[in-house]
This record gives sequence, C-alpha cells and structure tokens, in this order.
Amino acid sequence: MLGVIGGSGIYSLSTLVETRSVEASTDYGAPSSPLVFFAQEQSKADERLCFIARHGADHSIPPHKVNYRANIQAMVDAGVKRILSVNAVGSCSEDFAVGKLLLPTQIIDYSYGREHTFFDKLQSFDDHIDFTLPFDREWQQTIRRAATTQNIDLPAAGTYACTQGPRFETAAEVQRIIRDGGDVIGMTVMPEAALAKERGIAYASLSMVVNAAAGLQGDAILHGDIDQVLKTASQKIMQVVESCVAH
Repeated sequence: MLGVIGGSGIYSLSTLVETRSVEASTDYGAPSSPLVFFAQEQSKADERLCFIARHGADHSIPPHKVNYRANIQAMVDAGVKRILSVNAVGSCSEDFAVGKLLLPTQIIDYSYGREHTFFDKLQSFDDHIDFTLPFDREWQQTIRRAATTQNIDLPAAGTYACTQGPRFETAAEVQRIIRDGGDVIGMTVMPEAALAKERGIAYASLSMVVNAAAGLQGDAILHGDIDQVLKTASQKIMQVVESCVAH
C-alpha cells in the first residue's frame, strides 16, 4: 500500500474513492489526523492508498509539534510499504522556480528538539541506520515514471534544507543555507525521512516550490502568493499521486 503524508488533505482524486477513516493509536501516541484510505472501488479489499494530514485535519499543528513517530508508525501498522511525502518548500536556486515540483536527493537538517528516532534504547549496532542516501532511489524512479505519464517534469535533484519553523528564515539564514549547499528550504522532511528509514519504508519527498526563499526576491514573503501557487501545484500533485497508485 502507498502512504501519502500531506499538508492539508487529498482532494479531487478522480480515479480513487475514499473507503474509510480510522482513528489510529500507536505506542508513540496518536498520529496527526485520522488515517484516510482510498481504493479504486468502494471496497476495503481494494485499498491502495493511506493518507495522513501532517498538520492535522484543521492544519493547526506547527512543524516542530508534529508527532512524526506516531505518523510513521501508524502507516507501518496500516501496511504501508512506500511513503510519498508532500512538502511545500522555498527555493534558493534558479534551477527550481516557483511552481516547480521536484524530488530532492539529499537533506541538511537544521531542526532541533524533535523526537527523531524510534531507537531510544539501542539493541544493536544496526540501530545506527545508514542515512547516506536519505531518499529511496528506486521509489523515486517509480514516481518520476508515473509523473511522466501525466506529462509532468519531475527532476530528482537538489538538497532539502529542513529548518525548525514555524517562522520563515531570515535573509542571512538563507545565505548560510546556500553556502552549505541547500537548494530548497522546508520544515517537515525531518525527522520523517529518518524515521521511515528506521522502519524499512521506502520514502521520497514530492516537494513543491511555493516561494523564493527570504531575501532572494523582495523584502517579504507574501502568504497570498504562496496560497495561489499551492492551489495550482496541488492539481499536479494529485495527478502524480493517482499515477503512482496506478503504477
């Protein structure tokens, strides 16, 4: 089953129907929202997709307060084998213009104070996971092929810089991230990616560029502009999600 972790919900899935909504619980607490399942027909036996709203059904949970462990564990318990994480990002690079979708290939983690591992007590040396490649390359290739069938260009490139939030970055912080090698900036891919890796789940981020990072275009980030880009990009994301299910 495919798992999708998104910002505010899945809408307008023309080829899938919602089958049920489940209030889940885990050893790490409750996930951010009910798990919503989708199938190609109105049958639990045909369920193909499980969705969690990362910030809650009402989008009230800030990035640093998301229960990432519960979200990943709930997906594991539901039988999810691959996760497509939908993330809104700001761009530090001319290669990734506003409105662009991409699959980042690397991560720099600037977040702090988050519950970032399932291994609060080490059982063996293997609990130190190899995080050299934080995103699953085979899964990314499948996503890219699925996007191609919808005539959507989806490059696998770029480094995702994960900041703490919920505030946006200062212009000086953005310049530091650029010097560090960051291409896009978001607030939610960590510790999500590492937790998925610890549970053996193939994980990829479908990042949508919604603004230029602070200080790169003007003196302020305009929320109205971001909202407009989100509306436009969301349709492409839904197309990619549906095509991934079909593949």
